Amino acid sequence: EDAQGLRELIEVMLQLPKPIIAAVDGAAIGIGLGLVLACDLVVASHRATFSLPAPKRGLVSGLVAPLLVFRHGAALASRLLLGGEELDAAEGHRLGIVHHLVQADQVWVRANSWGQSIAESSAESLQLSKKLLNEMIGETLSTNLSSGAAATATALTTEAACEGLKAFSEKRPPKFP
Repeated sequence: EDAQGLRELIEVMLQLPKPIIAAVDGAAIGIGLGLVLACDLVVASHRATFSLPAPKRGLVSGLVAPLLVFRHGAALASRLLLGGEELDAAEGHRLGIVHHLVQADQVWVRANSWGQSIAESSAESLQLSKKLLNEMIGETLSTNLSSGAAATATALTTEAACEGLKAFSEKRPPKFP
C-alpha cells in the first residue's frame, strides 16, 4: 500500500500543471531523491547529497529508477541504483540533478525568486510545456512507476529486506542470506 501511495503521489506531482521547485539542503536519500526527481526544477545547497542505499538494506528503489531514467538516463540510474554511490551537491549539479547550487542560507531565497520569475510567464504556456515534457514518455513512465511500485513491494517481503532493515536499525552491517 505504501509503494502504491508513493507512486500515486509521484504521478500527481508529474501531472500538476504548474512547475514544482525542489529546495534541497541536506540528504535526499531513497524516496527522498525520488521526490526531488519528481520535481521539475531543483535548487540545492552545497550540503545536499543524493543516494539510493536500498540494495544495502535488501530493498529496491523501484519508484526512483523510472524517474532517474526519465530525468537523467540509464547511465546515471545504473550508477546510483547499482553502484551505491552518494553524490555530493557539486556532482549532482554537474550531472544536472541540481539546476542551481547555492549556499545553505540561500536555498529558499533562490527557490522563491525562481518561482517568482516563473510566475511572470504565461500560466497557459507553462502548463502546456510541462504537459508536453511529461507526455513525451508519459505512458512509459506511468507503466514503469507501476512496475517499480510492484518491485518495491515485492522486495519488502524478502528475507534480505528483513535482515537489511534489522541491521540498519541495529546500526550493524547486514548478513544477507
